[in-house]
Amino acid sequence: MWCDRDELAAVLGTAQDLPDDRVPLDGVRQNCPACQQAMRRCYYNRERQVGVDVCEACRGVWLDHNELSQVFCSAHGIRW
Repeated sequence: MWCDRDELAAVLGTAQDLPDDRVPLDGVRQNCPACQQAMRRCYYNRERQVGVDVCEACRGVWLDHNELSQVFCSAHGIRW
């Protein structure tokens, strides 16, 4: 699932797409579907429960299968 800048925050009901305390992962997974720049993999937050792909150029976020529900739970402190 692709989320343009600020779309993930709207879906999650949070102030921003990704928390400032997110933890980067090594490597590049794919090119951004919006701007074709390399996307970086990072954990959604410091608890390192779920990884997402982030485009640093356009600030979009790519979520793989089941990551939206995991990110939602993480954002709201719900255990899954």
